[in-house]
Formats: sequence, structure tokens, C-alpha cells
Amino acid sequence: MRRKQQWMADHADDLLAALVREPRGHEGVTAGWFTVPEHPDAHAGVLFRHAEGYAGLCGHGVMGAVAIGIEHGLLFDRAAETSPDRIVRLDTPAGRIQATARVSPDGRVTSVAVTLPPALVINPSVVCRALGRPVRADIAWCGGCYVILDAESAGLTLDATAMADIQRAGRAIAADLAGSALLTHPTLGAQDGVEAVVFIGPPRAEDAHLTSATVYPDGAVDRSPGGGSTAAVLAVLDAMGLVLDDAPFVHESLIGARFTARVTSRLEIEGLPAVVPEVEAAPWITGEHTFHIDDADPFRAGFRF
Repeated sequence: MRRKQQWMADHADDLLAALVREPRGHEGVTAGWFTVPEHPDAHAGVLFRHAEGYAGLCGHGVMGAVAIGIEHGLLFDRAAETSPDRIVRLDTPAGRIQATARVSPDGRVTSVAVTLPPALVINPSVVCRALGRPVRADIAWCGGCYVILDAESAGLTLDATAMADIQRAGRAIAADLAGSALLTHPTLGAQDGVEAVVFIGPPRAEDAHLTSATVYPDGAVDRSPGGGSTAAVLAVLDAMGLVLDDAPFVHESLIGARFTARVTSRLEIEGLPAVVPEVEAAPWITGEHTFHIDDADPFRAGFRF
């Protein structure tokens, strides 16, 4: 799958970039492409690209891909498959991902639960800088390195009116830790950089546990709670002894989108405690689109500010 991703980057990147960048997309869009799988028991391969570049894994991207794959008959024969629960196995550059889709009698996918790679805290309570002040954060890994910290400690309010400050702080922390030895997985070694910075705060909905804003190194803010972000926060909470087996953790984003996560099992990775997280949410297909790309258009590959 990494070779497929590199081929796409070398031979089709202008096309992919055109779909995720303005004027067809925006900085918050992540797009997925189905490919031939690498393993015979996988239903498909899937690659992800956002406005900044490629991602080895995208949790909410998997949810969307599974919903489209099932509802449009790309992964199953809709007439032959009648089970309300569909197991979907996808090959990604980050490895094999398994998802369970709940399907209603009329064929609509009502929820998708994704089992993500083992999540663990690789460096707790590290000091980094946000908007000119030192702050403490936990670095957790789930497909990438997530820096997780309390929004208030960074002088931030988790509100759309503070979005510019949230973006600046996220970019600053990601830049501060870029190339740091702190971003080292115990078995996978040094990571390329920070996957995202996650600012957490009190929930707004009564049935949620935390609200967060996930900021990527380029400043883009995830509209959803994020699959990897949710799993990384779950690992931090578990390390603090705040997670019970099979007890759901409800994580909400700034727009009120909610993901539910739980620990399916625990293990150790080079002596460090880790959890196998399952993250679930309801996907919604919003439309089918025809995009036009003119070779004479100077912005045919899209643009970014």
C-alpha cells in the first residue's frame, strides 16, 4: 500500500490535489481512493490525501469509505448480503484495518466501528511552547504521534470564535516538536513528525466526556473528533486510570460531532501499556459530484493560501 501511495504521488498527484484543495475542496477535506487490496481476504485497499499531503490512515476517512462502499455496492453484493453487521477489511499504508458497519434493512449504513492500531502514551508530561508560554502535554501514538494537552493551560477557549488562536497554537506546538526524539515509537522508531495537536476541554453535550479541537501541522482543524485523535486521547485517559473495560468514551468536536470509543483489549509494547481502540460514529453520504478540470486552467491542481 505504501508503494501504491508513492505511485499516486508520482503519477496522479495533480488530480488528487485538485479534489482536496480549493476551489473544489478546502483545508479540512480528506479524500479516499479505493485500490486493489494487497491481501486476498481484504475487501479493498484505500489511500488518503488531504490538502497538505498523504496520510497513512484516516479514521473518519475509513468510516466514510465503508459507508460509500457498502451503500453503492462496491464492497458487497447488496442483493446477496443481508446481515445487519458487515465486517470490512481494508488495506492501508498504515496496515490492515477492520471495520464493522451496522446496516439498516433499507441498506443504509447507520454506524461504522473501526478497530485502529494499538494506541499508547509514548511520552507523558512533556514541555512544549504554545503562543509564547510553556505548557505540558502528553504524546500518544495511534498511527501517528498526537500531542494532547488541556486547552485552558495553553490560554485557549474551545470555541469557534477562538479558532485563529487555536490554529496558531497548534502550528507552533507541531513546529516546536518537529524532529524531536520525543516522537519515537518503541518498536517503529522515529516518526516523521506530529500527526496532530489535540486541545481538550470540558464537554458541552450532557452525554459527552470531553470536547476537543484537533489541529494539524498546517493549521487545518478537524471538523470531527478524529479517529486517531480519539484513540490517542483514550490511551491517555487509560494511562491515567480513567477508562473502564467496555465503558464508552464519548468525544465531541467543536461543531458537536461525536465519536464513541472503547478499549477492546490491552497489551504491552516494549514494556509500555497500550490499548486496542475501537472508534465508532455515524457516517452520512452528502452527495455525488462531477468535477471539471481544464488543462488550460492555471489553478487546475487547486491552490492553498
